[in-house]
Amino acid sequence: MVTNLNPHYKEDKIDMRNDFVAFIDESGDESFNFNKCEEWFIVSGILTTHQESNDMIQTIKSFNNKYRKNAPPLHKLTFKELSYQQRLNLLGMLKKHKYITIHSAFYKPGIDPDDRLCTYPSMYFFGILTVIERLTWATNQFIKNKVHILISNRNKIKKKDLQEYLFNYSVKHNFNNMYMDKLGIVSLGIIIDRPKLLLADYAASSMTRCLEKKSEAHIIQPIYFDILLKGKLYSSKHRAYGGVWKNGFKCTPDYKTLLEYDSILEEGSHKF
Repeated sequence: MVTNLNPHYKEDKIDMRNDFVAFIDESGDESFNFNKCEEWFIVSGILTTHQESNDMIQTIKSFNNKYRKNAPPLHKLTFKELSYQQRLNLLGMLKKHKYITIHSAFYKPGIDPDDRLCTYPSMYFFGILTVIERLTWATNQFIKNKVHILISNRNKIKKKDLQEYLFNYSVKHNFNNMYMDKLGIVSLGIIIDRPKLLLADYAASSMTRCLEKKSEAHIIQPIYFDILLKGKLYSSKHRAYGGVWKNGFKCTPDYKTLLEYDSILEEGSHKF
């Protein structure tokens, strides 16, 4: 039984024709010890229709049967568990589908660890909030009724803590910009039970490789972005706050100079 964290939505069903579904996951580490962890922390959401999400899972199953020995269970197909060539093949198969992505990126060397806006109770909570905000904006822009959101519970989030943060604390402190009327079911899950969270894992991991300088060569790897994300970032049509920056891609701190790969800010999806 799914527990709905959204106190403003009392129903337990999805309108298959008029609602969106979305999946949220993170990539990276929230630690500020840069000798042991990455400099970037990413929270990403992928937005699509219920039917398209089913079709994308079928694509993952097709990849699994074709490219993975003995076709392991789907929860063994996270980005980290795939080889370089397997990632290219899988993302190449998924890119044919209709979806958009939204990302909240934190460049930790530029953030004060005591900045409660970003780090209380965690960067993941703040990233979830900012991604959900933009999911509701996109739902409004694409003229859909509601968006129903499944969030990865990798770090064993307490449901009451996340609910308090999203629907009470952020509202009380006046930094919640959701279109609440566009928000449906909000729930937590894990990949082993809810394999559609793999879609968010791929989105977050692909964006991370485009930002984080890896290996002894200290370089980014934009190839995953180019396959799965390029042209798929949400681009707002708001007259005053349009485009990808701060919409499909929100960066903390708010400096475009932190991005080495310019394609991140190219126009994203204006239609679904």
